[in-house]
Amino acid sequence: MRLPQALRLVSGKGAVQAPFFVPVAFVLLLAFGPSFAAADPHSNESAPWPTPSSGIQKPDGRCIHPANHETVTLKRVTDGDTLVLSDDRRVRIIGINTPELGRNKQHAELYASEAKLAVQQFLSNSKTLKLIPGIDPFDRHSRTLAHIQRSDGAGIAEHLLAQGLAAHIVVSPNSRCAEAFAKLEAQAKRSGIGLWEQTSDWQIEAKRLRHIHRGFRIVRGSVVAIEHMENAHVIDLDKGMKIHVSKALAAKLPIHSLLNRRVEIRGWLQQHQGSLKVNLHHALNLSILH
Repeated sequence: MRLPQALRLVSGKGAVQAPFFVPVAFVLLLAFGPSFAAADPHSNESAPWPTPSSGIQKPDGRCIHPANHETVTLKRVTDGDTLVLSDDRRVRIIGINTPELGRNKQHAELYASEAKLAVQQFLSNSKTLKLIPGIDPFDRHSRTLAHIQRSDGAGIAEHLLAQGLAAHIVVSPNSRCAEAFAKLEAQAKRSGIGLWEQTSDWQIEAKRLRHIHRGFRIVRGSVVAIEHMENAHVIDLDKGMKIHVSKALAAKLPIHSLLNRRVEIRGWLQQHQGSLKVNLHHALNLSILH
């Protein structure tokens, strides 16, 4: 996507040195239209970046209609976002992350058991399931990446998000339902249910991060620096964590408008050259805090 002229003036090389007189929201409104201006002011004081539509919302509110789905049967529910089918395939549900159950003597994360139970109850009366594979069909653990629906078309991800038992997460190219899932999470946040009733294990300020922190996190902090590396842009949050943005994705986003802003990033924490980092897989994984 080619950036509009109004945005290129702000995100060019002189943006960091020059005084920034135009409000960021106004620039984003010019660049992306009313979809940004209409961001819900009650969605936990944050707003996702305006992005091109990643899927078409159907008249009944569903983001996918599986014309060519695979009919499968369930063997067991592993946790809130992972199933095992009767043919022993492991399926990782696209678009969400749920709290981890306690394994290897570790404590279970808040609402992990509730998420698993919610899936078991949701699927209990459906003899068969619909499997709609992702564009990227497997993850690094060789699990099948897919949307899973009951025989009546109701989806697991939508069910968990609506109850506040999952967080939305986008990993391209499997972004078909990204916007719909973000809206469902925002509604659960406004209602203060499930994970959003209180601060969960996932939510943390960048300043409080330590090297022992791993796994999925929703991190908040202030952007104190933006570096241009050979293969990526690196956004520094409070000197506590770095967000790596590929050049291809950075070219579509107003990266420099984030300097000195408070943001929220979601993803999986990793160790990288002595510091913690998160890879930004999609613009909807980053929100600007008001």
